[in-house]
Parts: sequence; structure tokens; C-alpha cells
Amino acid sequence: MKICVTTVVSANHFQYYMPIFIYAINKAFPDVDIKIFLMGKIKKKVRRALEHCRNYEIVENQFLRYKNRASTCNSLRFLLPKKAFLEYDYLYITDIDFLHVPSNMFSVFIKEIETSGVPYAAVGGATSKPFRDSIAPGGWVKEFKRIACGYVMLKVPEWFDKTKAIVKYYNEIVRSGGHDSIDKHPSCSYREYDEVMFARICKKAGLKTPKKKMTFISGEPLNPRYRNIHLGDFKFEKRYSDMKKMRSRITDSTLKKFQLLEKDEVWQGICDIVSEKTEIRVALRRLGKHKKRRVKSLK
Repeated sequence: MKICVTTVVSANHFQYYMPIFIYAINKAFPDVDIKIFLMGKIKKKVRRALEHCRNYEIVENQFLRYKNRASTCNSLRFLLPKKAFLEYDYLYITDIDFLHVPSNMFSVFIKEIETSGVPYAAVGGATSKPFRDSIAPGGWVKEFKRIACGYVMLKVPEWFDKTKAIVKYYNEIVRSGGHDSIDKHPSCSYREYDEVMFARICKKAGLKTPKKKMTFISGEPLNPRYRNIHLGDFKFEKRYSDMKKMRSRITDSTLKKFQLLEKDEVWQGICDIVSEKTEIRVALRRLGKHKKRRVKSLK
């Protein structure tokens, strides 16, 4: 069974996440491949950090005709071509700022696909927050239903065959900045667009969708350990300083495994390089502070 992890990345500071993203997966899942689509060229320092990584391919200068709006990169992850993944059985789509640790995560997602009979596995997105009255005045429900897009597994080639015409339709919408007939909001104009779009693709393809937040189609909730570590959580002080919320997002087990990665000298060297970017340096520092606050429970 061959699995590929993929995402789309803008060529700004986000590309500096690529080396730590890839190296963490290399350590957690040595047999898994990674394919990243970059909206530009790899910077020299990023390339130097990537020398320590393996099992990856970065396809440069992708989607240059697409305007980079609030949710363009995230939406493009679900509009990638089938031909890029024909050698794989499953495709796992996630955010570039996730740090993965060893687990049986992929087996759980594959089992969900087999159980549901649907060629994808994902969980329901938020239904109320953040409040965006100008976008979805009734909340993230009905036509604005969201599917969480940070952890989605697709079955190849079934997913692509089932959604081919619909994905082509949304690809043109995202490229042109237009909208589907369901609402008048320009594509990718708000941060949650990718999750709304993905839910609409599933519905238009006649595929079942999750009914509850953070729960699969089968009704099984996503175990928090499979959320791994999302460095994006550490952008927001109110979020990462809320211990109760962070415990629900990052388990003690996940932090223990991350501690082992931190001791890796290669990992340390990669972090030194990418921490040139303030955003990454701050996120890693805040993660460290959070870990120290929980150190007693990690022993």
C-alpha cells in the first residue's frame, strides 16, 4: 500500500515550514512519500535545510495564474490533478504547518473509508465559530457546511473519478476568482472557503458528508492524537495560552513523541535554518513554552 502526503504552499514565509514538515513525516512515517506544490521557487536557505530530508518532491512554480487570496492555497489542495498521484493508493491532504509524530493515523483513516464506502475520510468542521455574518449569517450550516480540511484522506483513483467534473468546475472558479451559483462570494475570499468548497464538492458528487464537528461519516470521533501538532495554533495568543483548549488539541502522548524529535540533532539544525523567519521562530518558541507548562504530566 502506497501513501502520499500532499499540500499546496505559497512561496512566502510558508515555504520555510517545508523542511520541518517533511522531516517530521520522514521520522514518523519512513515509508510515506511527500509531494508539495509550491506557488513559486524554493529559496536557497530552504533548499539547504531540505538536504536533510528524503522521500519528497517539491513541484515549483505551480498555479502562477491563480491570485493568492485568503484561501487559495488551501483550496487548491483539493483541485490537484489525478495524474500526479496515480502510483499511490491513498492521498493524505494536510496543512504545511503541521508537525506529525508516529501513530497509526493512516490506518484509522483508511478503515474509515472502508467502513463508510465513501472514497474519502474527513471530519465535520465548525458550525458556529468564527462568526462571519457577512459570509454565513446563519452559521456554518446548510449551504455553508464545512468539512475540516487539515486532515483529509482520499482513495486513489476512486476520489478523482467520482469528482472529476465538479473539481474541474471549481478549478475554473478558483482560477478566475468567480463564484458558484450557491452564493455570490468570490472564490477563496474568506479563510474558511476551502472547507465550504470541499463540502460542496462532496455533495455535488453525491457523497455522504460528516454530520457532526470533528466526527467522521461513520459517527466515529477523530481521536485528538491524530491532530498532531498544528503550529498554526501558536499564532494566536488567546488560543495557545488556553491550557484546556490546547490539551484538547495536543495530547500528552503527542508531546512526548515530539520531545523525542526535539533531541534529534538534524532536526535541531533544520529548525535553526528555518527559524530565520519570525513566524516560524515564534511558533516553535511558543510550542516550547507550552510544552514546559505541561512537563509534569509528560514524565
